[in-house]
Amino acid sequence: MNRDKEVLQKWIEDLGCSHFITIEPTPYLPFKIDEIRQRLRIIEFKLNKKYLLNSFTKWKDEDKFYFVVFPEGDALNKHYHILLHTPQKVMKKKFYYEKVFEFDLSSYWGLVPSKNPTTQKFRKFEELLDIFDVEKIKSLTCSSRYASKKYNAWFERLGLVDEDKRYFFPTPSKSQKLKSMRVQ
Repeated sequence: MNRDKEVLQKWIEDLGCSHFITIEPTPYLPFKIDEIRQRLRIIEFKLNKKYLLNSFTKWKDEDKFYFVVFPEGDALNKHYHILLHTPQKVMKKKFYYEKVFEFDLSSYWGLVPSKNPTTQKFRKFEELLDIFDVEKIKSLTCSSRYASKKYNAWFERLGLVDEDKRYFFPTPSKSQKLKSMRVQ
């Protein structure tokens, strides 16, 4: 394992993620990377709005919910491993509502409209729930290593990794937003 990969995995481990999510492969109804990104942005917003104060948009990134997404597989077997960062303020409270929280995550996923790119028909709620698996993280080390197992820093540096195979954050951090605003 290369040093860059170890550094990435340690950094992910230190983020304070609470849930590991898998979006299963759907060769018969493939998701485009942009749709996954947009769906997760909507879910992030809904989680932040429900579980945090209304002023969350002005908070630091570490004080909000956000996802780290690792695409994996080829066109027919494309799936996603996702780590959900949960703010320390929420984690310190006992998750008495843990099952409700996981239900919210799954429901938000199923309720965001999704069209099959081939037929242009809307996917059914049940179909969407069948491919979305949420688990509470028991070991941050194992989860970070598993999610990032296909990460290759060497290929990343050389620009040999396709855009749809790079790990990403669906919602850019405040510093990323500021950089993009300055460029315009």
